[in-house]
Amino acid sequence: MRLFPTLFAGAALAAVALPVMAQDPLPNSGPYYIMDVTEENIILAAGGTRARQGGEAAVTISVVSAADSVQDGIARLDMDYRFQCSQKTFKTPGASAYGLDGGFMGGIEDEQQWEAVNMTATSAVIMAYACDGTLPEGIEPIDGDINVIAERYREISAGE
Repeated sequence: MRLFPTLFAGAALAAVALPVMAQDPLPNSGPYYIMDVTEENIILAAGGTRARQGGEAAVTISVVSAADSVQDGIARLDMDYRFQCSQKTFKTPGASAYGLDGGFMGGIEDEQQWEAVNMTATSAVIMAYACDGTLPEGIEPIDGDINVIAERYREISAGE
């Protein structure tokens, strides 16, 4: 699935809508769980950020670009996913961008409307994890620093 270009385009579109520039990066702590992998990117849920209060849940999702898929210097995009669990709706009101060196490049905050979760897409897997702590069968936690994990993924994607 080609989620990174869609997410990146969404973040770029949000930037056109004059969002507030975030001064601080989104929280991001592990363990990490693989939500999806393609030739272009790997999508990880940051387990240390998963929170649920009442009918709403949240989790930071990191989209790490493969070595040959880095666009505009952005090698990793962390997105703040929020869910209304029973309504099966979500929004991504913030994002943080990181370069190949793992350095914070900047972020955006954008107050969005709730949208329906596509129940056949990766966002449904993310919702199940955020709302219920449910992971696809066989998904194991990955411990470690997100920058080290991202670098290792880029090495593997480059065939190293």
